[in-house]
Amino acid sequence: MLLDTNGYSLGTAVSGAVAVNETFEGTSSLTVTAAASGTVDQVSTTNPFAGTRCARCITAASAGSTALVVKATIIPGVSGDTVWGRGDFHLATATITASTIILQMQAGVSVIIDTTAGGGGLCVQTNADSKIFRQVLDDYVAFPQAQYVNVKLAVYLHATKGEIRLWQNGILVLFVKGVNTIGTFVGTVRMGVTSAQILTMDVDNVKASLNVDPDLPLAYMLNGAGQLLLRELERSEY
Repeated sequence: MLLDTNGYSLGTAVSGAVAVNETFEGTSSLTVTAAASGTVDQVSTTNPFAGTRCARCITAASAGSTALVVKATIIPGVSGDTVWGRGDFHLATATITASTIILQMQAGVSVIIDTTAGGGGLCVQTNADSKIFRQVLDDYVAFPQAQYVNVKLAVYLHATKGEIRLWQNGILVLFVKGVNTIGTFVGTVRMGVTSAQILTMDVDNVKASLNVDPDLPLAYMLNGAGQLLLRELERSEY
């Protein structure tokens, strides 16, 4: 529901599209697999988050080793858009000694497992200017290993007023404002692992979208007409 008073809007209609919704059950819809010095098995049955399949990404101990499931050019975001990426990640127990990317809006923002503080929490890097933003140590949340971890990234695209929000298991662990989040382009979502050491990352239930939270049920989205549809039994919640 939108409410306007004296020309001031108290709500904003939401419209957008979910570009990737992949659970790796059956034939994968991911069109490209990036594997430089690493391997990617898109139908691994070894450690699924849900169902019977996931993607297993394994890097080699070499510079630039990459094992990422990729959906190419699916989010044509421009300045003013918000791009979203999320997935469930399972990192086999390892000592992280090299920069390790697990989620990337290519040429825009990368999500990295930190090696410098507090047990390896998540940080982000803006690819346009290579600035790294880390969690405040007082509120540092480590990235657990040997279990599935839900990671979600929302990036508001702007050359100077960009915003980055990063959640881990539903907790907002990082919020950055006033940065360049565009880079040269945004379009390719990459999820898995890239590192100069041997690491194994299982990935499942990946989603990516433009201008709408991919986890938001469609019935709750504010559409272009500013309507919010609720079932009658749920109205008592509001």
